[in-house]
Amino acid sequence: FWERRLSASIYASLIADARRGCVIVCDTAGLVCAIDLRGALVWAADVKHPVFATPCIDDSSGTLIIAAFGDRAFALSLDTG
Repeated sequence: FWERRLSASIYASLIADARRGCVIVCDTAGLVCAIDLRGALVWAADVKHPVFATPCIDDSSGTLIIAAFGDRAFALSLDTG
């Protein structure tokens, strides 16, 4: 069991990335995090726009695709953010 506080509210569903053994979390301040199954931060990225929609994973390219407010879409590496 673990708990981690982010910088703002979380509205998007969390995504389990089984290949890398982590959970992807996005908050409404634009912080995107990968947290391992023990609760340790693997990486974090700030997209600087609120994220309310659940992102999706493209396993073939190892990419996390995020839709955010402000007419923005982002693609982040699942390995490094």
